[in-house]
Amino acid sequence: FSIDKVQLRASPSVTLRNGDNLSLTCFVQFIKGETESFELTTQFAFFKNFKQIYNVSSNSPNATYRLSPARVSSSGQYQCKVHVGQMMKQSGIVTITVTGLSKPKLSVSTNSTKEGQTIIVKCEAPEEEPPFRFTFYKMKNNGNKDMEVLGPIPTSENPASMEVSMAEGDRIVRFLCDVALTSLPNSNVSDLSDWMLVTVEQQFSTPRIEVSPSLNFTEGKEMSVKCSIQTSSSVSGKVQLFIQNGTHILTSSKTDTVWYAQRATESHSGQYICKAEYEQTSKSNSTNVTVTELFKSPSLYSNIRNSTMDEDARLSLSCSVQGISPSSAHNFSLLKDGQIRSNSEKLEIYAKTSDSGTYRCMVTISNITKTSGDLPIRVYAPVSKPLLSHRNQSTSMAVQGSTIELRCKCDKGTPPITYSLMKGSTVLSNITETEAKAAMFKLNISEQQNSGQYRCRAYNLHSSSLGFSNTVNITVISPITEVTLTTIPQSGTVEEGKELSLVCAVKNGSLPIDFHFLVKRGKESVLHSSMDKSVFHSETQIKSFSANDDGSYFCRATNGAHQTVDSNLVHVKAVLATWKKGLIITFVVFILIAAVAICSYFYTERKKKGNILLFISLCS
Repeated sequence: FSIDKVQLRASPSVTLRNGDNLSLTCFVQFIKGETESFELTTQFAFFKNFKQIYNVSSNSPNATYRLSPARVSSSGQYQCKVHVGQMMKQSGIVTITVTGLSKPKLSVSTNSTKEGQTIIVKCEAPEEEPPFRFTFYKMKNNGNKDMEVLGPIPTSENPASMEVSMAEGDRIVRFLCDVALTSLPNSNVSDLSDWMLVTVEQQFSTPRIEVSPSLNFTEGKEMSVKCSIQTSSSVSGKVQLFIQNGTHILTSSKTDTVWYAQRATESHSGQYICKAEYEQTSKSNSTNVTVTELFKSPSLYSNIRNSTMDEDARLSLSCSVQGISPSSAHNFSLLKDGQIRSNSEKLEIYAKTSDSGTYRCMVTISNITKTSGDLPIRVYAPVSKPLLSHRNQSTSMAVQGSTIELRCKCDKGTPPITYSLMKGSTVLSNITETEAKAAMFKLNISEQQNSGQYRCRAYNLHSSSLGFSNTVNITVISPITEVTLTTIPQSGTVEEGKELSLVCAVKNGSLPIDFHFLVKRGKESVLHSSMDKSVFHSETQIKSFSANDDGSYFCRATNGAHQTVDSNLVHVKAVLATWKKGLIITFVVFILIAAVAICSYFYTERKKKGNILLFISLCS
């Protein structure tokens, strides 16, 4: 046998309304031989959107999967497969469409609450399958025009819930919801659920704000702002009241009324806000106040530019108010750093450094006081002649490869002072000191060309201020390098009585150089010292060298760099004089000749007597 075909049929139709019954029947047709007669056990599997949802075994050539009732979420692509032994075959795809989402069910955690408190609203789509998109709605009055959308909420949960806080003005609130299936983009949104009603209790009234004398008046009058509320008997705590001007809190209280009073100026114009807060509830009310200007703020003028001037120059300050002559207002004041400098609209002085500061003018008319903007004035005293010095001023020497500090300071002069280090007419570096302290210049002594005359220059913002210091002469000292000791003779041996010459030489280094000749015989001892101002070597002699002069010789050199450098060690030893060597040889030869003569004499005598053996023994 074999499987001929598999077919899936939907009853009553592939298109249904939500709540209708749906039957999906899978039919299989076999091909058998003419003589074959037997029952086959068939495995039926049903799929929705390619996921298995149902399976059954049957001896019948068909099997049925029922949806009673069918829901919109039942829409999708269905298919069936049959398995018989090792054989398998599947049907074609049948697309089922279910329309008409049922309206969801809405519930609330409570039907009565208070302003500022939170309730939980739930929306459920019965018998539908996720994913969903729930949308919540809030209505304060009858009619959809006041409907506020609180969602939507995509979710896989059923029901979905959200927290809603009761806002100011909520009294009788109705909640509704609808649902859509996000797995079916073309599905429609359900009808709105039945509404649930929630009553909201007001804990305190919207604040009332009152301004006197009016909302529009002229500055100089007393302005008062009153903020008040009425509280419910259910409020157990204290309601916090604030009065604000813009974002600035002017006053606050935990009573039902709060006051703010102030003599008004134009700057007090603006929005005044009365705010009440209790637990999570906040209410506010506001009003705009316009304070008309009685007179404009004064202006301060001076005869100088850029706010800087020379010491002993004339400073003229004048204060004026637009539209008002000085004679009509007698309360003018000029202030310096907040202190009254003059009780007049004018000030003329020959400025000293102590007159530096921030000036402003102040005018009072009808108990209204206004001040001008700040006018900073800086009076500069000229710089005195600067003094240039450094640590080695007594010797004016600097070692090559070192860094020295040169100090430049003016005893007088108003900061900031700019100091310049100069060599000749060339400016090497600039330092600006904002305080009355010395400028410290670091000079790297890298070569002999750094020798020379240095001075510093100083100036500040005084119009004719420029000073040059004394001259400091810097002499660069090169440290000593490569000290060598040479001996004459160079063999390392000297005949007793002969002269030994020692020559110490320096390859590099500034003159004068101190030379010291030393010898090591267990400890160091100085043979000779000298100073040379014109040459790079020195010499000394040991006139009559002896064994007592044996040792290791070296020399040591130093100069103004105060760095001591030692030469190599030369080992020198005394040897016998030539005449002593000749005398010793002569004496040895004489002894040998005498010995031979004596032996010859005894040999001759014994031979005469015939006693050769005795002769031999005597000679040996």
